[in-house]
Amino acid sequence: MQRRGRKTVLIADDDADARTSLGELLELAGHEVHVCGNGAEALRIARECHPDVVFLDIEMPGLDGYAVCHSLRSLGGFEQTRVYALSGLTGTAHERRCRQEGFNGQFVKPLEVSALDRLV
Repeated sequence: MQRRGRKTVLIADDDADARTSLGELLELAGHEVHVCGNGAEALRIARECHPDVVFLDIEMPGLDGYAVCHSLRSLGGFEQTRVYALSGLTGTAHERRCRQEGFNGQFVKPLEVSALDRLV
């Protein structure tokens, strides 16, 4: 991964292995990384650290990724935050819902390491 400036990144995924491995890759690239396992915690952390980039699993317990993205977009101060859906879900209904909730893009797990440079 290229270094293009330190970013603050939030990863919310109920799969501990997925969030840990993505977080470690981003930390090795020099970014400040915050991780959590559910949507409510993601909103709390986002309010505290104001991330530049957020990766949200869609199917999390409690608040799913759609609801978290919608909430972030409704709050003031997150207009410039890039929010990406990172899920096993695919298809036109998922893509449409991601656009409606305010995601900047969606990616199928596992995220290819080569994609991280252009996302962060």
